[in-house]
Amino acid sequence: MNAVSQTVLCSMINVTICYPQEDQNWQVDLSLQSGSCVQDAINASGVLQQFPALDLAKNGVGVYGKLARMDQLLKENDRVEIYRPLTFDPKISRRRRAIHREKTRNIKKKVPIDDLTKV
Repeated sequence: MNAVSQTVLCSMINVTICYPQEDQNWQVDLSLQSGSCVQDAINASGVLQQFPALDLAKNGVGVYGKLARMDQLLKENDRVEIYRPLTFDPKISRRRRAIHREKTRNIKKKVPIDDLTKV
């Protein structure tokens, strides 16, 4: 094999691994072999050693905000995101916002309503 064909076989891609936390964002840039998958990038990043409590089965991962499988192949400049579990229940949050909007409307109309925020 000549040097050109070896370069094609061993071409590298650049990817970024992100793991947001409450107080900071952990991020690392990597160069991986072409044909690497999400799992390869996570293993090479060292995030599992840095955060041993991290459970990828619970948290889930994505590439540019879209859920991804661990065997999904990566492309040049992909950003692999490791998601955190939700800290609140979305249904309860929507319910509270709806109650707040209703209260605001009724205050403008000067109509008394019961305090429904106590669930």
